[in-house]
Amino acid sequence: MRSCAVFSFFVVSVSLCAQTGAPQYTVTNIGVLASPGLVVSQATGLNNSGTVIGFSATEPFPMFAGEVNSLHAARGWMYSNGALTDLDAADTTDQLVDPIAINDSSLVMVLKGPETASSAYFLQNGQYSRPSTFPGASLPVGLNDAGEVSGTLFIESQPGAFTWGSNTLLKLPAGNGVQNSLGFGVSSTGVVAGGLAGGASDIFAATWAPGAAPSFVSNAGSNLGESLALSINSSGTAAGLLFNGGMQTEAAIFTSDAVTGIGVYPGAMASVATSINESGVVVGFSVLDGIDSSKFFSTYFDPAALVPPLQSGRAFVYIGGVMYDLTALVNDARWVFAYAAAINDSGQIAGTGFFNGVQTAFLLTPQGGANTPIVAAAVGAGLSSPSVTAVSPGGLFAIFGASLTSEATPVSVGSSTIVNGALPTNLAGTCVEVDGVPAPLTYVSATQINAEAPQLSTSGFASVVVISNCGTGNEIFSVPFSVGYAAQSPEFLYWGSSEVIAEEYPSNAYVASPNLIPGLTTAPAHFGDVLILYPIGLGATSPAVAPGVLATGVASLSGTYGVTIGGVPVPVLYAGVAPGYSGLYQINLTVPSGLAVPAGTTALLPIVVTVNGTSSPSSGVIAIAN
Repeated sequence: MRSCAVFSFFVVSVSLCAQTGAPQYTVTNIGVLASPGLVVSQATGLNNSGTVIGFSATEPFPMFAGEVNSLHAARGWMYSNGALTDLDAADTTDQLVDPIAINDSSLVMVLKGPETASSAYFLQNGQYSRPSTFPGASLPVGLNDAGEVSGTLFIESQPGAFTWGSNTLLKLPAGNGVQNSLGFGVSSTGVVAGGLAGGASDIFAATWAPGAAPSFVSNAGSNLGESLALSINSSGTAAGLLFNGGMQTEAAIFTSDAVTGIGVYPGAMASVATSINESGVVVGFSVLDGIDSSKFFSTYFDPAALVPPLQSGRAFVYIGGVMYDLTALVNDARWVFAYAAAINDSGQIAGTGFFNGVQTAFLLTPQGGANTPIVAAAVGAGLSSPSVTAVSPGGLFAIFGASLTSEATPVSVGSSTIVNGALPTNLAGTCVEVDGVPAPLTYVSATQINAEAPQLSTSGFASVVVISNCGTGNEIFSVPFSVGYAAQSPEFLYWGSSEVIAEEYPSNAYVASPNLIPGLTTAPAHFGDVLILYPIGLGATSPAVAPGVLATGVASLSGTYGVTIGGVPVPVLYAGVAPGYSGLYQINLTVPSGLAVPAGTTALLPIVVTVNGTSSPSSGVIAIAN
């Protein structure tokens, strides 16, 4: 049960430094559709590909049309890769085209039709459709990648939250002593954000998991007694607002057991959180003179409908417990960013602002300048194809990007940086934060960091932040990057190809196709050989080994596991940590006879490890000779 020193490159670790640095962005002016009379543009949605939707109009209007009849001449558009596309080129009198939501398949939900009788349609690849099962008397708001829609139904003028998907309409239960409800955003897992409403002065934030009764969070401790949840991510964290039935509101974040007011722009009376991404980064806006929240129940069904974008308003992004004014984060005096409508998982923000005093839609993209770390990807350290895009406790992963460290040359962990048998959490002045928890590091360079995921209590998604100059008075922070987080994320390590790293026991000969690696002697395995393989991301062991701690002995996997070669289950002699390493696992197995390898030949057979039902990528192969 040995581990070879050739694998030390893969041991990784990370560290947390308190986030105090402001993100930076570049701005794209989306512009206004070229059509007579259209003078303003407003953004309404954004997907993870950076595609923005919105509308152009003859004058500023409330950002989301709860009172859609006020949009006399709205023309919908889609902005992608530098091109602004009119979603309804026909110039029809009193025609409303208002895109509401877009998913990652570029399926768009649109309010379309005469201004006095607009209806919800789906738009994809230039074609509009409206399923016969879609509810008529409704205001749809949310759309996820499964095509599930959420919003509010109006039955005899009484509002009720709903979902629609697979041609099935579901009215969500109210309960908690009330009959009315409001539906807004929907997460990738089908959880709906909204509110339960006993009446115009009795509304409180709620969420609905599929098939479950509503959950809500008390606003105890706030002098703003009512609340609404407008957007929600897959971990169940929602964003919205607290309000008092008057002009005062405060942007808020809702979890299963707490509500947190996140403040307003200095001098402003009202703020609203409009969108939250998978990393928990929130965007929204503040307005100086307040928002008439008395209308939330009786007239409007989105607080943003109460005010058009104002030059005195300020869009914000809320990261790491700090609310930042977006206008102050972009070094361009021509811009005022008034309203942030949406944020995607790459940290891009779509909204409405004023360029030289003219109202227009914008797209902000995180950037780093000369020294700010930029995270472009975070994947399993095995670099499988396809990539393993989730990390797990004690799982090794690699971060790719630019300006990831202030060091001029790469730095690897060594005996001087391993203290008390643990990997460092600050390597050459570079730290990594995963959902606010330190992670151990083994390698840092300007374009790649190797890290080991810490133990978190969350599941679904986590945010990765890289900090350069960590531990100094000049710390620089990346914009959070969203990565999957699961109990296990298995994959093998490879010989720089699809062949997995393996050794024959007890000779320690390297197992691979002959001459695969220049200067390294390799040979295929044979039936009956005992092999040692080196996977990562296999999850919990017994006894437990904390992330970042070098294993001092064996510790077997505590879950259900198995290995197949060529689809055939193989006898596993040991599966657990690799002694002497952190984050590296070891599997000892016997190559069974009878594999599909013709006599006198060598075959590359797929090898897969499965832990608790999660399998490694099927692209991994091992050389077997007969």
